[in-house]
Amino acid sequence: MTDLIDQRHSPRITCDLPMEYTVRGGRSWAGPGQITNIGTGGGLVTTQGTIPSAGADLDLRFRLPITYRSVQVMANVRWTAPGRAGVAFVNLNRQAQDDIWRYHARVTAGQLQGEVRQLKPLGRRPDPQELREEMLEAWRRFLRELNDIRAEPE
Repeated sequence: MTDLIDQRHSPRITCDLPMEYTVRGGRSWAGPGQITNIGTGGGLVTTQGTIPSAGADLDLRFRLPITYRSVQVMANVRWTAPGRAGVAFVNLNRQAQDDIWRYHARVTAGQLQGEVRQLKPLGRRPDPQELREEMLEAWRRFLRELNDIRAEPE
């Protein structure tokens, strides 16, 4: 499992996002599931339904708690285990990528303060400069927390 983590190109956060999926080209949504961690590069999906084999392409549909928009992405199954699969997003559009980054920044900022806040939809498209500052501040907090952890004696 360590090799899989090392190959990631984007950080992941723990989440609990309801989603629907289908094998790419399927005629209807195969079933419900959950995304239990997510980043702009992919996520971990869990389901009571059938997990497609590694290499399969899926269509995923989910909503992030910071927006009313439905996010629909293509994902490639990288690995499977009973009831779960690691997926990599394929050709993630700019809007979905921005929404995931905003969600990531807001959750990370809340976790570093010792709380996970209930995220409310923004209702408006944020100013790009505000978004940039929010993301930078979340990363600054993360790095300060990481440095504090590393500085603690063992």
